[in-house]
Amino acid sequence: MKTKIISIIALAILVGSCASKTAAPKPVVQSEKPKTATKTAVLVAAMDPAENKTIKPEEGKKLYEDSCVRCHRLYTPKEYNKEMWSVILPRMQRKANLDDNVMAAISSYIYSEI
Repeated sequence: MKTKIISIIALAILVGSCASKTAAPKPVVQSEKPKTATKTAVLVAAMDPAENKTIKPEEGKKLYEDSCVRCHRLYTPKEYNKEMWSVILPRMQRKANLDDNVMAAISSYIYSEI
């Protein structure tokens, strides 16, 4: 009887120690396409509709530094190509809850540095 109890406890410890503690992170898919063409057009055009002028890359750099560093390290624009940024930027816009004007400025900066 004592042997059965020890065996059950040992089995429970073994099973518990083998169980996954956290879910594996979702891999980044490089071939994803932006969900809407209009979002991409807004990002690439980098226009400020309120002032109807092109946003300067310097303004975007400041917004990039202030907005993106809240969640992760700052990546240099040349770490990814234009196609990769066109997937990353809309995804980060949703995650960071950034409006289109801010994202247009950030995109202007990123694309000007590639």
